[in-house]
Amino acid sequence: MAGREKGRMQPIRNRTKISEMKHWLLYNKGVKYSFLFDLGINSGLRVSDLLKLKVSDVRNKKVLYLIMEKTEKELAVHLNPYIQSEIARYIEFKEDKEYLFSSREGVNRPLTRQMISQTFKEAAGALGLEKVNTHTMRKSFGYWYYKEKKDVYFLMKLFGHNTQTQTLQYIGIEDDEIANTLQDFSL
Repeated sequence: MAGREKGRMQPIRNRTKISEMKHWLLYNKGVKYSFLFDLGINSGLRVSDLLKLKVSDVRNKKVLYLIMEKTEKELAVHLNPYIQSEIARYIEFKEDKEYLFSSREGVNRPLTRQMISQTFKEAAGALGLEKVNTHTMRKSFGYWYYKEKKDVYFLMKLFGHNTQTQTLQYIGIEDDEIANTLQDFSL
């Protein structure tokens, strides 16, 4: 497929790099991109679902109810207290009818996936990260959620996967386990 990178996109497996990504985006691209990344890694939503959100969809909400664009399934996304406060701060002076992540091109239009992907790749390059694009937010959410909670069932539901193996492969846990088993193996 033209325009797609070879190899699977990966989660960011280092919390310091996640913080660095937020800061790089904030200081080099602005609040909008930093907040988009923050919301993505704290919700597990696809970028296509994030881009269709309007301010009214998130104002004073603890749970987002939406129909996922890719699967057309209804999903309830529970927002943690941290991201609720970040949302409140981000939308404080925005009108309900505005897209959460509006583009500067056109009137009340959302950013494009391509623009975000280009921006994330630029940030990743500056931070020495590889295999990063918009999907990395979702994979990073899953990776860190699994590392802390060990709850594959929740991730399967959120991601729309049919098996635990599929979910673990998707978030890169299988890759980590293979690498760990080879650390002290030799012949």
